[in-house]
Amino acid sequence: AGSVIQRDDLVQYTATADATSSGGVLRVPITCSTTGAVGNADDGTALILVTPVNGLPSSGVADTLTGGFDTEELETWRARVIERYYWTPQGGADGDYVVWAKEVPGITRAWTYRHWMGTGTVGVMIASSDLINPIPEESTETAARQHIGPLAPVAGSDLYVFRPVAHTVDFHIRVTPDTP
Repeated sequence: AGSVIQRDDLVQYTATADATSSGGVLRVPITCSTTGAVGNADDGTALILVTPVNGLPSSGVADTLTGGFDTEELETWRARVIERYYWTPQGGADGDYVVWAKEVPGITRAWTYRHWMGTGTVGVMIASSDLINPIPEESTETAARQHIGPLAPVAGSDLYVFRPVAHTVDFHIRVTPDTP
């Protein structure tokens, strides 16, 4: 624990627990020293120990590193606060679920579906404002479920928090020239 690990672009991480290698593989939980999405990294991203550890190679690769979110933009925060001011909690109304979902970091949009899986159920679909991929990660979905669960009314609804499912659409376009 406490060892500093660095990416090629100088973003640093700190090991949060001690670990021992198993079969030549060392897996250690790390936390980024910089806040925000800059600490997220794909599978296979090269990592280097800043201070070498005796008996270990100084380089390795990361499993997928996720969970970092950029600080909320001022206008987004302002809109959320104004929405909360005008939409006071109603004890489980549709709008309550939307407000509760947006309180989770990484979620900027949400929709409520009454009777989603039958009578007495509520579905809450969540999304981010990322224009390329608005589908949140599974960890964000879990965080939303854990946040909304205790706030939802005790008597009544089963809660289903879910992410949109991406569907590929193949377009076939035929261009007709506008020449005589």
